[in-house]
Amino acid sequence: MQSKPTKLQAHVLISKKHSTIGSTMKYRPLKIFLAAGLAFIPRAALGADPIPITLPSSGLTVDQLVVGIINILIYVSGAASVITIIVGGIMMTVSAGNDATIAKARNAILYAVIGLVVSILAFSILNFVLAQF
Repeated sequence: MQSKPTKLQAHVLISKKHSTIGSTMKYRPLKIFLAAGLAFIPRAALGADPIPITLPSSGLTVDQLVVGIINILIYVSGAASVITIIVGGIMMTVSAGNDATIAKARNAILYAVIGLVVSILAFSILNFVLAQF
């Protein structure tokens, strides 16, 4: 027969059953990120203008510099996707019926097209967002 648990044992069993410490610990970085993001909402809600920081050597603001770097990265990823499509087409052409090589070429073309679509979408979203502000 099982003995009845003492008050302390019963309390431990209940607290283990209803404990939320383990479940909240895994969301701690998300909570910190959201709290940090919420700190900037009043500034954005009040329509505060960003403070332009001009780089002395080029006369560009930091915003212009960041947009330029992002545009360069998007163009480079688009060019890499096009080159990968060309290389995949050449691989498929010279595969001589080898199924493994054809599969590699098909996957290379597929992933290059996905990368090209993602870079076009990133460029479009970036330009849309910049046009709004």
